Parts: sequence; C-alpha cells; structure tokens
Amino acid sequence: MFSDSDPENCITASEDPRTPVIIGGSHYRKDPHHWYDDGNVVFIAQDNAFRVFQSILIKRSQVMKDMLGLPQPTASSETEGGVSDGQLVFEGAPVIVLDDRARYFHLLLDALLPQDCAKLPISEDLGRENLMGVTQIAKKYEFDDVADRAISVLENILPTKEQPNKRIRIWRSSSDIRSWVQIINWAR
Repeated sequence: MFSDSDPENCITASEDPRTPVIIGGSHYRKDPHHWYDDGNVVFIAQDNAFRVFQSILIKRSQVMKDMLGLPQPTASSETEGGVSDGQLVFEGAPVIVLDDRARYFHLLLDALLPQDCAKLPISEDLGRENLMGVTQIAKKYEFDDVADRAISVLENILPTKEQPNKRIRIWRSSSDIRSWVQIINWAR
C-alpha cells in the first residue's frame, strides 16, 4: 500500500488498492482506511492522501490544533483541489502537506481512528521499525497516549535500563546490524 523505498513495502500500480486523486494539480492515492468522504481536512504524506476529521485530531493534540489554525502553503492549479483564500483545499477541506512517512501517519491514524475494536492498533504485531516510527510521529504531534502505548510495547520487545539483561535474538547479517544502529540512534 505504501510506496516507501523499502522493497517490502513496494507494490506495482496495478496491485495498488488506493484510488487516485488529484489535489492542487498533483497526483496522490487515497488511503483506503483513512479517506472519509465526509472528512473535513486532508493530509498529504508522500504520495498518500488521508481525509479525516479535524475535530478528533485537535481534541487530542495541541500541535494539530495549532497546525490546523495556521494558513497552509498554496498551489497554483485549480483542478479537483485548488486554492481558496490562500489555502490549498480539496472539495472544501483544507489540505495539509506533511513531511512524514505515509506508513507512520497511517499507523497513527489507526490508533486514533481504529478500524477493528477487537485488535489493538499498537501491538507487537507492528514490528520494531513501525513501532519506532509511530512513536516518533505520535511524539511529534503530541498524541501522548499513542506514544506511551508504542513505547510500552517497545519496552516489551527491547532491553531497557530496568531490564538490561533481557534476552533477545542476536542478529548476524549486516542488515540486522543496521537495525541495531537504527534502534540506538532512535533511542538517543
């Protein structure tokens, strides 16, 4: 679903379940889980478009409240998404362009707008890299409960100061060593 540089996440255009959308003259793909036709704000992360409800976000995050209150950069195209009063809009909804990885923003929205009540959106099933990514983005936008949950799950997976001798699988390949370097850099 996501077109990050990670080969595991790459899919061909013919397999992509996301609907194309043009916003401000640029081509994006609607996120299949977090595109609500009646949503009142659109977020763009990489080539993904998310249309959600700003009231849910601003109720839980002062950063989102402040960000959604600021004028956003505009585009000159007037196709399906255009400019209104200096603000890039799509069907009346303001458009916010993020510099975040789409996968992590999607996971953050999964935690804020769960699709399945029977499954925890933040769990060990996400894996170490996704947990670190959702932790970073949740901290960035001050969704403290999501960040705390992701950190709690990471503490169950990784050694901590409180449990420095926790047994974990030892990796031997160079890609696994890069993973450890990523963990160390992330923890700083």
